[in-house]
Amino acid sequence: MAMKPTDPFRRPIFLDLLRIRFPVGAWASILHRITGILLILAIPASLFLMAYSARSAAHFRQTAAWLENGWVELVLALVLGAVTHHLLAGVRILLMDAGIGLALPAARRTAWGSLVLAGLAVVGALILFWAYPGGAHVP
Repeated sequence: MAMKPTDPFRRPIFLDLLRIRFPVGAWASILHRITGILLILAIPASLFLMAYSARSAAHFRQTAAWLENGWVELVLALVLGAVTHHLLAGVRILLMDAGIGLALPAARRTAWGSLVLAGLAVVGALILFWAYPGGAHVP
C-alpha cells in the first residue's frame, strides 16, 4: 500500500544540512545561540581567574603570565568576538521584536553588520595582543 503525502505516519525526510544554503539572517541567529552557550561556559573560568588573581600580588603575576600565552590570547580574542556578536545580534533581535528593521533588506544589513563587527573585534583583539605583548605590565 502506497503512503499518501499527507499521511502523518510517513517516515521523516533526511535533510543534509551541509547542502542547505542558509540565508545570512539564519547564520546570525544560529551564531547568536552558539555564542550564548560559549559565553555561559566561559563564566566559570573567568570567575576563577578573577578570584585567583585577587588573592595576592604573586597570584596576579602568575595569572598575568598565564594570560600572555598565545593560545590563551587567541581564546580571549574569540571570546571577545563572541561577546560582540551576541550583544549586537541580541540588540538586532530586540529591535526586530519591536518592529524595527523587519524588511528583508534591513534584516540582511543588520545580520551582516553583526557578523562583520564580531569578526573585526576578533581581528582587532589579535592585533592588540600582537602589538602589545605582555600588556598587563605587572611590576
